Amino acid sequence: MWTPLQNSLAGQESPHVEFTPEGQPTAALDDVMASLSWLDRVLLRIGIRWVRRIIITIVGLTLLLVGVIMIVAPGPATVVIPLGLAILGLEYAWARRLLKRLKGYVDAGIAQGSAMLGWHKKTTAAPETSPQDCSASPSHNPPSSTRTEKST
Repeated sequence: MWTPLQNSLAGQESPHVEFTPEGQPTAALDDVMASLSWLDRVLLRIGIRWVRRIIITIVGLTLLLVGVIMIVAPGPATVVIPLGLAILGLEYAWARRLLKRLKGYVDAGIAQGSAMLGWHKKTTAAPETSPQDCSASPSHNPPSSTRTEKST
């Protein structure tokens, strides 16, 4: 593998750098790399963040593509497309914005559809109290001059 350090040495021997503390045996980098599995070598080379981003991208785009196909083919496209966008939203801001916009459209459509069907929420007024309940509370009592009581 070519490195910028090799270019600056111009054919000279590269310096030996020890990465282990004194008194412990040193292992050559090639020996350490040979002992690792292929997955560990990939993770060392490109890093765990890039592997995570690649996996999220592949899974999210696959679900999004399957959801778009399900629009014309039988299947739950209304579930799969938002699921794909939610997975892509873990890594990409554009997917989060698109999912938020889609949620706004769905909420507006539900509100408009329920209003057309007459299913809109009716606000319930406070329950009316009986005259006996009003007499118990001094704030609801009418002035004494307008109040008439029956005498038995």
